Amino acid sequence: MAYLVPSPVRRGYEFAPGIGIIEVVVAGVGVVMGGTLMGLTILLHLGYLSHAVALIIPSGIGVGSVMLKISDMPLWQHGQAAWQWMHSVRRRLYDFRYPMDY
Repeated sequence: MAYLVPSPVRRGYEFAPGIGIIEVVVAGVGVVMGGTLMGLTILLHLGYLSHAVALIIPSGIGVGSVMLKISDMPLWQHGQAAWQWMHSVRRRLYDFRYPMDY
């Protein structure tokens, strides 16, 4: 017998599957930062290669950080989960029958 397992329901509007307003804002910030750095390199009269690098690297970081990875979580959510885990209270169990030898 086959069972239908519902997929996780996301709150809020999605532009595409897995891409909501927060992901669009993060990608937009990356593109704006890339455009700003490219404008700065143009004002400093640097070479065309530096214009391209200044645009592509921040834009790629912004857009790449919101793309879904293997676990269906964007990179920024992995970072947020890691930060929450590092700052959470953890219980350390200690067995008083044995001394600590270090």
